[in-house]
Parts: sequence; C-alpha cells; structure tokens
Amino acid sequence: MQLTLRGVPCLFQGDELGLEDAIVPPDRVVDPGGRDGCRAPVPWTEDPDAGWSSSAWLPLPPDAATRSVAAQQADPASTANLYRRLLALRHAEPALVRGAQRILGGADGIPGGVLAVQRTDGVDELVTLAEMAGRGAVLDRRWASGWTVAIDTQSAGPREGTPFAGATIVSLGVEGFQWAFPTGRIANSADVLANAAGSLLGILLARVLGACRDR
Repeated sequence: MQLTLRGVPCLFQGDELGLEDAIVPPDRVVDPGGRDGCRAPVPWTEDPDAGWSSSAWLPLPPDAATRSVAAQQADPASTANLYRRLLALRHAEPALVRGAQRILGGADGIPGGVLAVQRTDGVDELVTLAEMAGRGAVLDRRWASGWTVAIDTQSAGPREGTPFAGATIVSLGVEGFQWAFPTGRIANSADVLANAAGSLLGILLARVLGACRDR
C-alpha cells in the first residue's frame, strides 16, 4: 500500500519477494543486535544453495525455493511481478508521486473497516481501498460501475483491463487484492480489497475528475 501513498517508498531486501525472516539458531548468530533474521541471504535460485557459490553466512528464509527470484520471475502472479507492476504504475501516474492526499470516509461511500486514500493531481484521481477488518465489506452504490480493473494482484492477468462489475469488497485470499481504474483511461477509480489470514488486501482505483461520471 505504501506505493500509493505520499512520500518515498522504502523496500527492504526481500520485501519484493515476500520473504519472511530466517530462523537463526544461537550458533549461527552474526549480529548481536538481533537483526540477522531480516538479513538472510536472498534466494536467487530454487537449488538447495539458493544460487550462492558457497554456504551462506546465515540460514535461508522460509520457503526459499518457492520464493526465490528464479521461481517468481517465471510466475506472472508472484509477489515480485506484482511489485514490478505497482512500481511501473507509480512511475506512470504523477498523482501517486506528487498528488494531494486525502482519507475518505462514510460521506464518500466508504464503509467502516475500509481504509480509503485518495490521490489527486490536476484532473487525475486515484483511490486505494484497503479492507482492514479481515471481513468482506460493501461499497456505496456510487462505486458500483464505470471502472476497469487495472491490476489484479490475485490472478495477475485474466481480470486486468476488464470492467469492475460490482461494489462488494470480498475476501480474495492471502495476498489477493486488486487495483482498478475507470473505463476509458488507464487510471480511474474503485475496486476490491480484502484482508485474509492477516495479509493486507486492497484495490487502487482512478479516474479523470469530471470526465467519467457524476458522483
């Protein structure tokens, strides 16, 4: 979600692969400050040595093979490819870089438990919706039509570029959330976001103010 907010995004090593901290036994500790877990070697390949020429200085993170760079490069729905698409979108949309920011609420048709952040730059508007309560939610009817799915983080393909057909925020599963734009432009306003198994899920919506529909 930070890629849609104001400020400079900060991605720590492994964030783009969805890596968890490594479990470091006492005899393998390097940093007395306890930061070894997040400094585990990046798994480059699916091999047992994860692409390192010699034994790594720290244990590999959990699920190193399936979350390796090689495995994720080959999977369009991977976390790594999601980051690539989101970063490309941020570069392409000035509103996400320098636009004004406002938190939306009930008066905007946003139900409780949903974090909605609006970004605007001139005539461009983008809205990120994040379902924070771990349950489904229903958006106000004003969000029900006129939008196209720009990025679908669950399936990374089939829904992208298709119309968003409803205003229900549903659980999409772990790491499943969507970013949507209004019909007629690459960026334009509302879709679905959910929180499942403790993972933040959401959608990004965008539009050209006053050009797509009345609100």
